[in-house]
Order: sequence, then structure tokens, then C-alpha cells
Amino acid sequence: MTEAATGPGPHGYGRILLKLSGEALLGNRTYGVDPEFCAFIAAQVAAVHGTGVEGGIVGGVPGGVVGGVIGGVLWETIGWGFASFIVTSTRYAAVYSGFAILILFLIWLYLSWLILLVGAEVSFYVQHPHYLVLERDIRVPDTRLVEQAAVSVMFLVAHNFYHNKPPWTVDSLAQRLGVSIARVEEIVEAMEQKALIAETAGDPPAYLPARDIETITVHDVYEAVRGTRSGAGRQRIAAIGEVEDVVKAIDRAIGTALNGRTLRAMVRSRNDGGEGEKGRQG
Repeated sequence: MTEAATGPGPHGYGRILLKLSGEALLGNRTYGVDPEFCAFIAAQVAAVHGTGVEGGIVGGVPGGVVGGVIGGVLWETIGWGFASFIVTSTRYAAVYSGFAILILFLIWLYLSWLILLVGAEVSFYVQHPHYLVLERDIRVPDTRLVEQAAVSVMFLVAHNFYHNKPPWTVDSLAQRLGVSIARVEEIVEAMEQKALIAETAGDPPAYLPARDIETITVHDVYEAVRGTRSGAGRQRIAAIGEVEDVVKAIDRAIGTALNGRTLRAMVRSRNDGGEGEKGRQG
């Protein structure tokens, strides 16, 4: 946001306010702070300041700060309670003699590590809330939604590749589609087995089309995901003639409806090029 100029300025503004989120400092990393990106921001701020414009920066609260605050509060609270317990439990020294010190030390060691783990988990989930997405229907997954998610994954991967954008990772795909990490991993694995996508050597790995997207049809994607346990599956069951006829009719109808439509046709049908601009960082 900006504030109107209070004096002459080359750009029509006397003061500006820049808000930086914690995720903005990630740069090309998946966690922590990217020094090169911070240096880039600092250079931009210095350049603006050099034009005579007053600038202010507001930083977002990163997940590490939230976890640190919660861990600190727990540490002080439990530490106070533990100290009070030791002061009021001198009778244990008479019962356990020298072993009392060892027992109390082990209890405090356990509580200390518990506080550390709680703070670390809070920090992680604040930065990656999409990991908290739960499967809503574990026993009988919605096959239609699974197939839709598979086509969406393949479309996003192809779209970023076609428009020369950063490739998608499992985390960013899960965050973009609002599904669980486990579901995306299962879909990606099915796509890899059918040679539809390939994994890069990055950390974390990202995904690219395994072959020309002109040769990958939407029907190929359907067939790949329908072979996973989240979809219809290909397990053999006792055949019933009438049911087999219906299933074959459904397969023919899907093939006819898709009519050989390729991923390239889907990608080119979008003219805005807006999907997936955060593929790598998600």
C-alpha cells in the first residue's frame, strides 16, 4: 500500500509502505531464508530510497516465531511448575536417596524434549497448513474426485512446462488443489508408472511431462489413475456378464467423450497463462 506524496517526488509518492510475508523470504528455497533474495530486496529498497522516497517495511510473522513463542511460554510455565514440584517434594530424597536426583533429571529431560517437539510441530504446520488436510472419506474414496484430481495434476504440470514456469512439487500441488499430500503422492506415482510425468533431481523433486504433451491424452490420465487403489482399481473379481457389459459401455463412452483430446490442446485453450505461477515454491 502507498501513501500520497507529502512533497515533490520523482514518482508522485513521498512515502511508500512495503509488506513482506515470511514466505516471501524463502526465495527459491523450501524453508528458511534465502540470502540472495534478501540481498535483492535490500538493493531494490536502497534504490527506491535513493530517489528521495521515504520507505517503510512491515514484516509478516513467520512460522518459526509462532513456534518459538509457544515453546517459550511452555518452557517457562512447565519450568516454574517443575521447580515448585521439586521444592515441595523433598520427601522423595529420603525414600529414593541418591536415585531421586536421577529420576527428577529424567523427568525434566522428557519434558524439555516434549516442549521442543511441540514448538517444532507448530512452526511446521504454520508454514505448511496444507499438511493438515485430512481424507474425508477413507473407506470409500470418491472415484470421480480422484480422477478430477489426477487430470488437474497432469494439467498443472503440463501448463507450467508449456509456459516455461517453475515446475510443481508434491507440496505445491497439494496446496493448490486442496487435497492431502498422500493423495497427490499416490497420483504422481501412478503417472510415473505410466510414463506420463518424470521426476527432477531437485530437492524437493519437481515434476515435468515425461514426453511431448501432444502425445499425452486425457484418456491416458484416466487410465493411469483408475489403476490406483484410490480409483476404481484393476483387481480381478468374479465376472458378471451384465455388469461387464455396463463397465465396457462406460469405458467406450469416456473414450468417445474425450475424443483423443490431448494435454497440449487443454493447455493452449487457456490464454491467460495464470495457472501455476507458484509451482516451485509451494
